[in-house]
Amino acid sequence: MKDTEKIKHKVSVWRIADILLCLVTIFISASFSLSAYITVFSHLWILGHFMLFLCIFCKKFYYTDVPHNKTEKSITSTIRIVLYTAVIIIMAVPFTMHKSWKWYYPVQRAFYLTGYSKPCRLEYFLPEHIPDNADGYEVHFIPKVLQGSAGVHIKFFTDKAAIEELRRRAADNNAEYLDISAYYLDYKKYENNQVSDDYMNKYPSGCLRFLNVILQDNASPDGAEAYTFGGGCYILNENTGYVRIYW
Repeated sequence: MKDTEKIKHKVSVWRIADILLCLVTIFISASFSLSAYITVFSHLWILGHFMLFLCIFCKKFYYTDVPHNKTEKSITSTIRIVLYTAVIIIMAVPFTMHKSWKWYYPVQRAFYLTGYSKPCRLEYFLPEHIPDNADGYEVHFIPKVLQGSAGVHIKFFTDKAAIEELRRRAADNNAEYLDISAYYLDYKKYENNQVSDDYMNKYPSGCLRFLNVILQDNASPDGAEAYTFGGGCYILNENTGYVRIYW
């Protein structure tokens, strides 16, 4: 009878840790799959289920009372470190899409673009990097969740060369040019009843919205210009170095 009895092995606590990580990965991935990040998290969701399957049905790898050679231990440790690091980083990225670190912007940009089919105008609309000399940098990437709206908000102050590069990108996309500075001067006259509604109607309707954005940022409208294309907008002011990008 003793020969047929199952041997009870001691199981490493790493099995519990690995199963918990898999469950957390599956839960968080399922939640973010409802957003524009579905491309990334659907793959992570599949990986979580696969790893959970291995944890449950490959129990012998966790036996502590069974000899394991150094190669097996090394491979297991390496896989665990790589997977833990990758999963934790990927799950953390959505919570850092508002962090205003210039060096981190390319990561945020690449991660956000995974939610859009290629090619997309947003990919060209968003600059590849933030100028090194940018001051007052602020950013917030807002993913689309179900039927909600998405958005990208970027603000900084930079030099004329960086502003000219944004002008070039706008021109390459046949952007519509709006003279916000001229609109601002006429709008002040309009507030003082010096010009009529018909006179103000010569300006595109977006001018007032862009002017309000500038004022909300406590920036100067004098010399400001806007370029709109594909659902996005650059608001630029070469005089002050002000740059506002939003989608």
